Amino acid sequence: MRSSNSDTYRTECLRKAEACRKQATRHETRRTHWIKQAEEWVRRARDGFDGDARASTHEVCEGRLIAKPSMK
Repeated sequence: MRSSNSDTYRTECLRKAEACRKQATRHETRRTHWIKQAEEWVRRARDGFDGDARASTHEVCEGRLIAKPSMK
């Protein structure tokens, strides 16, 4: 079971990743930088669950945040 702190951390990391992707669309000359930053925030969100990547609901694919299918 995840704690609310890990949920908060994950949410904050994904929010920061989204902000980086928006910067990438606004600043074409620094697009690569912002995409790498977004990927790093997504990695942090995923790894915040004791390294359990299955706990992550999103992944980066070609610089975009993609929802993973439900594991039910």
